[in-house]
Amino acid sequence: MSRLGRIKRELEMLATDPGPGISAWLEDDSNMMHITAQIQGPEDSPFEKGTYTLSLQIPDRYPLEPPSIRFVTPIYHPNIDGDGRICLDTLKMQPQGSWTPSININTILLTIRLLMATPNADDGLVLDITEEYKRDIILWRSKAVIHTRKYAMNISTTQSVVDEEVLDNEAIVTSGSSSSQANDIVHIMSDIDNNIIQYEKDSIDSATRKEGNESTRIASQSQSLVAEYKDTDKKEENEIDDEDEGNSSSEEESTDDEDEDVPSMFADAPAAKRTRY
Repeated sequence: MSRLGRIKRELEMLATDPGPGISAWLEDDSNMMHITAQIQGPEDSPFEKGTYTLSLQIPDRYPLEPPSIRFVTPIYHPNIDGDGRICLDTLKMQPQGSWTPSININTILLTIRLLMATPNADDGLVLDITEEYKRDIILWRSKAVIHTRKYAMNISTTQSVVDEEVLDNEAIVTSGSSSSQANDIVHIMSDIDNNIIQYEKDSIDSATRKEGNESTRIASQSQSLVAEYKDTDKKEENEIDDEDEGNSSSEEESTDDEDEDVPSMFADAPAAKRTRY
């Protein structure tokens, strides 16, 4: 089977029957050598509820050579560094690694998901995180959870800021025994949630106040406009009434004048009548 034919078949399998918690697709249908994948954080791990994006580059000699895979989403893990590179035997050629042509993309993504849930401290890639994992797994889990909430979950900007403050304040969780550290972690996560809830409440209250102030301002403007229109209408009515009164007075005066002229016109009529008889 040709390389492109195998890649196409593997992508079809991932589309119709993917392994649990994994998915993959082509970013560009014209380039089958670059694949984007996503892994859902394994249950009961500090990465649970997180969604992690990965980039897969298929080599020319695939499947004789393994694909080059890296995490795009940051992850706090002993076997994955800040550039997303993964230290995993399955991604290495023999004899250093265990890659074989029978391994497919579905299998390798499931293997990476398993590595997320069970780090290999004997083959660590990030020294300080590996030492922390060996020395105090409770501390490592707390930092991994905060990292997951910040980078791999769809959370608010405020929650990211709160988590960042906790990450920067490592002294809070690194002092004392493991028992006290565990208590500190519980309090820290509780404070994070309480701060988030309070912020969301304050944001809603602020938005409500703004809406109320805006409604009051609009209502006041509307009342002013109505009053202004009423004053204008009143003035126009008064002007019309004055004009009507003026016209009416003029007509009455004209009628009176005409009435006064009528007797004078017929004043001599009786005299003329008497003269004829």
